[in-house]
Amino acid sequence: MYGSSKSNPSLSRTSIGTYVPPHRRESLPPTSETTASTVSNPPSRASSPDPYANTPAAFSRVSRRNNSLKDGRKTYTFQQIRERIPAPGSQTFVQAVRSREENPGPVDPLVPKPPWWKTICRIMVHLGMHPAAPEELWTRVHNRALLEASLTSQAKIPLFVELLNRRWEFKGHYEITRYEIFKGLSEEVKVFIESRKESKLWKWPETVNWNELLMTDWARVELRLVEDQSLGNPMEGM
Repeated sequence: MYGSSKSNPSLSRTSIGTYVPPHRRESLPPTSETTASTVSNPPSRASSPDPYANTPAAFSRVSRRNNSLKDGRKTYTFQQIRERIPAPGSQTFVQAVRSREENPGPVDPLVPKPPWWKTICRIMVHLGMHPAAPEELWTRVHNRALLEASLTSQAKIPLFVELLNRRWEFKGHYEITRYEIFKGLSEEVKVFIESRKESKLWKWPETVNWNELLMTDWARVELRLVEDQSLGNPMEGM
């Protein structure tokens, strides 16, 4: 299971237990060759293991004592994830926040790498929202600057998937390889919204305005699983 290997806790967590994102750990070298282009295709690579393998079976019989799946994999509440990786919001791509006490140091405007607090700190794949998750996720275009910053910085981002019992499972660290913008009412947006409407995993409330979603500009984001066991599981110990 991804993230099960033992990692140095001092690299991934502060003294008070708060998770330290990989792109803020100076002792860890970069592990990818992500391109900064939002339209160029990423280099061809061997397909990553399917993070959704055996997921339907995993939905059955979640242990109430240790909050583990039937096969032993742990799950977490949304509140637990927010406590370990502090940031407001529950959207798909959550922006990192800088505490008032933390001194980020000077920012060199000539360096293309953005400061860490302008990148994504976690990805939340909500049930029934993304037909081709987790390798392809959709978000509204107002997140474009956040996507670009995380792409150019080659951020390794913890990704969590919502299960049928409304708990979350950590699926590994992912990085954005490419994203593309589609205008509202385009064929791509129509197909995406229709597939979301037809999802059997979630009963949509009657208040959902599907026409408004159709007219919205969307970004289709492509992600790749980072094959680096040293990154570990940010939720270890919970």
